[in-house]
Amino acid sequence: ICLLVCLILGGMLFAIYKNQYRLKKETPQKTIIQSIRTYKSAYTDFVNLGLNKEEARKKAIEVAISADKNSSDYIFVIEDKNGKPFMVNHPIKPELNGTDLSENKDPKGKLLFVEMINTVKSSNNGFIKNMWPKAGENKAINKVTYIEKYDGLIFGMGVYSDDISKIMLIFYIIVIIAGVFTMSIVILSIILLNKNLFNPILLIKQK
Repeated sequence: ICLLVCLILGGMLFAIYKNQYRLKKETPQKTIIQSIRTYKSAYTDFVNLGLNKEEARKKAIEVAISADKNSSDYIFVIEDKNGKPFMVNHPIKPELNGTDLSENKDPKGKLLFVEMINTVKSSNNGFIKNMWPKAGENKAINKVTYIEKYDGLIFGMGVYSDDISKIMLIFYIIVIIAGVFTMSIVILSIILLNKNLFNPILLIKQK
């Protein structure tokens, strides 16, 4: 019975962990899809208000990627200008806006923005692995970035490795607690079984 309880509990915990892991990895895709929809709608609205296409595009991008600057879940936008990546809007690092990112490398030496424009040349979207610091931090950490191209723009959003690690840590803690709980039940069952088994024998001997 204890083994069965342990297996059921372990299965439930694994299912919860797997679901949380999947949701975290799918967040960038879903967020960018929604952001592109917002961009498209906002662009149309600004054009209808009389703004020229360039100004309407700029304001629509700002609306589409508006984010908490203290959050690691933000969207940035780059564009391909004759094979060179240029930052259009980065909500966390505005000093990059308008700059040529051709020589921008992560700590591992990867030309991440060049790889981004190359990725969307063969397909409209994709993933790249890179290193980038979180908002308000200087140290770059591993990150998986999802990118998608629309209207000549490349929208990007990533998931940091330590966010995934936190989910795994919580899972391991729960498994340990469940294991201790199960072992406690097993030990208690053994004690009670021994007590019920040996008490009658002791009574018989005493007689």
